[in-house]
Amino acid sequence: MIPQSATRNPQSGHRHRPYCALALAFLALLLPAREALAATNLAVFNFQLKTGQEDWVWLEKFMSDQMATDLVQDRSLSVVARDRMQLLAQQMKWAPEFATTDAKVMGGIRGQLQIEYLVTGVCSVAGDQLEITAQIVEVQTRKEVHRKTVTGKTDQVIDLQKQLSADVMSWFTRKPAGEILKTLPMWTRSIPAIRALYEGMHLYDQGRYAEGWVKFRQSSQEDKNYVEAVYWVGKMYYFMYRYDHVRAVCSIVVRGRFP
Repeated sequence: MIPQSATRNPQSGHRHRPYCALALAFLALLLPAREALAATNLAVFNFQLKTGQEDWVWLEKFMSDQMATDLVQDRSLSVVARDRMQLLAQQMKWAPEFATTDAKVMGGIRGQLQIEYLVTGVCSVAGDQLEITAQIVEVQTRKEVHRKTVTGKTDQVIDLQKQLSADVMSWFTRKPAGEILKTLPMWTRSIPAIRALYEGMHLYDQGRYAEGWVKFRQSSQEDKNYVEAVYWVGKMYYFMYRYDHVRAVCSIVVRGRFP
């Protein structure tokens, strides 16, 4: 996800419109975020891989991050920025079952994030089969108000994620999921690029910026037009104090010429 805001402390559109979105995201590194005017406040927390091989763990952050990115497309929804959610998730050792079973955890989330709803879920991989379940929970009551499961081949993971995003957005907005699906941004069709990106995010969340930078570079090389990968390459330069490189990446984005 291209974060709504980013600060010095990292813990604290469609394919035809990527360059402006990325340029604006870089400005978020330097400018304070404005409060979104929205009717519904929510957060998308990490999903959990329940069964499957270790090399699919990246699904946990891929699902939450991409769903949050999709949900912010609707102006009636205000979604908590990724870094803020991730910090809290790490502090609480987040697991999706907390959403309906742990009053203390959910009370802390409600108090700190001031949200009405929390979206999370679970994934499982068996051979070439993938199952993903998303749930929407009312934070105050810890009541599950919506659940959706999608299944398919592992090479359909991108499409399955978009289907879940459309379903969740449909619940919040009462718009047809099929119509929403047509409007959701598709940043890349490359699964290797996505995997490298979210493996890089996991390293970033641990403060391992140089290692994360390597993964983000790998992601951008898998798909040279992958906007999110280019953004994260630039963001790692920022956290490594390599400002000349940040300016170079910004220049590339503004010109629309990727390496």
